[in-house]
Amino acid sequence: MDIFAQATPTPMPDSLDDAPGVVLQKLLYQIPGWPVDNALLSFLLTLLVWTAIAALAYWLLFHLLRRLVGQTRTDADNVVLRTVRVPVFVAIVAYGLVTAISELGLRPNIGLIVNRLYTIVLIAVGFYLAWRIVKEVILRWLERHSSETEIKIDDLLVPLINTVGPFIFFMVALVLVLQYAGVDVGLLAASIGVVGLVVGLAFQDTLSNLFSGIYLILDPPFRQHDLIILSDHKIYGVERVGLRMTQLYDMSNHALIYTPNSELTKATISNITKPTVDLKVTMSMHAAYGNDPQYVVRLLNEILESHRNVLGLPADKLGVLRKRLEQMNKLAGESGTTLDAAVADLDAWHQSRKGEDPETHAKLVSVRKELNSRLAEAQAALKQLPDRGDIRKPVAVLRQLLGGSAAGADPDSMDQGRMTLISTALEQIAEEIQGSNLTTLQDILGAVEELDRRENILEMELADREEEENKGLEERLSTLDQASETVVAALKEAGLEKEAARISLWSRNIAILYAHMAVEETLAGMDRELDGIIEWLRELEAGGITKTERARIRGVFGQWGGINMMEKRRVAELHRRVMRWLRLKEEDMLPPSEYRIEVLAWERKLRLLSRKLRDSREDDEDALDTRLSAIKQWLHSVNFWDSLADWKLPGAGFKEFGEHSLEFGLAFYVDDIKLEHFTRRGRVVAQILMDIYEVFGREKISIPVKPRDIWSLGSPPERMGSNNGSILPAYDQAFEPTRKSPVPYTHDFDDEDE
Repeated sequence: MDIFAQATPTPMPDSLDDAPGVVLQKLLYQIPGWPVDNALLSFLLTLLVWTAIAALAYWLLFHLLRRLVGQTRTDADNVVLRTVRVPVFVAIVAYGLVTAISELGLRPNIGLIVNRLYTIVLIAVGFYLAWRIVKEVILRWLERHSSETEIKIDDLLVPLINTVGPFIFFMVALVLVLQYAGVDVGLLAASIGVVGLVVGLAFQDTLSNLFSGIYLILDPPFRQHDLIILSDHKIYGVERVGLRMTQLYDMSNHALIYTPNSELTKATISNITKPTVDLKVTMSMHAAYGNDPQYVVRLLNEILESHRNVLGLPADKLGVLRKRLEQMNKLAGESGTTLDAAVADLDAWHQSRKGEDPETHAKLVSVRKELNSRLAEAQAALKQLPDRGDIRKPVAVLRQLLGGSAAGADPDSMDQGRMTLISTALEQIAEEIQGSNLTTLQDILGAVEELDRRENILEMELADREEEENKGLEERLSTLDQASETVVAALKEAGLEKEAARISLWSRNIAILYAHMAVEETLAGMDRELDGIIEWLRELEAGGITKTERARIRGVFGQWGGINMMEKRRVAELHRRVMRWLRLKEEDMLPPSEYRIEVLAWERKLRLLSRKLRDSREDDEDALDTRLSAIKQWLHSVNFWDSLADWKLPGAGFKEFGEHSLEFGLAFYVDDIKLEHFTRRGRVVAQILMDIYEVFGREKISIPVKPRDIWSLGSPPERMGSNNGSILPAYDQAFEPTRKSPVPYTHDFDDEDE
């Protein structure tokens, strides 16, 4: 049967009669010499024209529009352009093909089939395009956003959507295609349901693991990088929580264990990194009868306080370190005196420096209160101006500049030219109207300008003071480091390698403590500023918030207020101090890759703090004080900077009279057991034992030996050395923390065996 018509070309189906293809084809017919009577040639020329249109659209999307969107701050529009250009090209070519086929004069039923195929192609292209946008734009944004939030639901959404998203989009597109083709979707769904039931029974273990994975992410007993103990009593590091399996790092065998999630949901899990990553360590030590128990306890406490990774109060740790350093410096002669002077100068500077000026903060809060009162008055004065078209634009500009709406404004650029823009808008209004209302507005804006100038001066004073103190601390820490290097060189030249290593270690620990106190001072200053704003908010809320008071509250959190300026100054100051503390404390202890991870983790915390402060103004005015109080609590939690609890302080004490010796107990917390690839606890314990051995040997305090300990060493008693049978090996190498030979994390200290 001939599929071509015997007469004129068959028009396209009704659904495309008024489509752009028909309109364009009519225009093409007007071109002189267009082969209307030659169906095949008309088909080829029409297809060529539409391919050229598709290529032009592709070029516009890829070149012209890309240049325009390249000027925006976000890359989402660039991703969308890259994603849509190929589907748009395919859709236009497919549409042109349908239009060109209509020129062949096919029978109506053939044209209907072509039209349906074209619709199916459009559905497929549309759903493919939708999924690509979801994957490239939405999922990427969620992935970045989830790394800066503390909730776990977004961590679940990204892998879940990534896994099941293509299947869902495909199934919805298939249903639409089948429904368009006239297939009974209800009957098909029932058939799929039966098949799904059979598949579910066949893969019930897999589905169980899948739902268990969702449970572990939504209500997690552990998170990535936590340390857990399972029923086999081994310690595992959590590497990754997947939807079906969880990857655990077996530290005893240096191997990854892939555990089905269903097994973990049934297991009893001990998370030793919760509630904090600080791990409590208890030890026992013995000293022979005849030693003064109080003196032994004092020595043990000094050993604990002088270790950088043992939690303790900075003042107590500094006192012990200065004392031990002074004792060791005597061996270095004149260079030791120089180091003592550098430590004394650092301590004197810390004690005598001005620090943050409470009076300046009080003035700043007062200026901000008055400034926001004036801003509310200015908003009220603007409403009294006549609603006329010739002044409507400058009035709208003033409303935005005065804090009525901060949406879409750039605080940096607004701060630089805000008063100039206000003066320009006010001049435009003055050219059109006169009167008492304008005079009142001019007087208020004059006061606003003066208050803004005073606020900027006070902010500058605080920033300059912080810069001066930062410079002063850096100079003294540099002097301390140079003096320490001089003493270390003198001791090494005298053959005192162990003593030189201790000097280097204790000097660094002193620098770490001063850097630590600088961070805490910044946090205390931020607390005071937040308290001032919270107190003012609660004053405004007393007896209910009026419309004027709401405008004043919005001013605090808008372009003018203290939150923006405090966030810029405080977070920048905190960033400098945290990074200095982290560099001194961890850079020489961690491998470069792990140190970089720690730096990135703190960068993330500081970005999250900035976002929390900026987002606080988006809440309802009645809840702003509550939101700021929550930020304050978050600052002093395990999520940012956990304050040291009294029960985490280190301590040593007399336990009991043993059968052959005095027994002493030591208890302390290691600061972060996840670092150094989970070996920090073992290293800290080993170094404390080495320090005890050195101090007890120098102070002639003997450590008794139990027969089974001698037997386990495989050495006869007469070869154990001259230190009254001490079982600890001689420590001939420099006492210096190193990651080259870490002590295994699984080293265990059994109190009963002691």
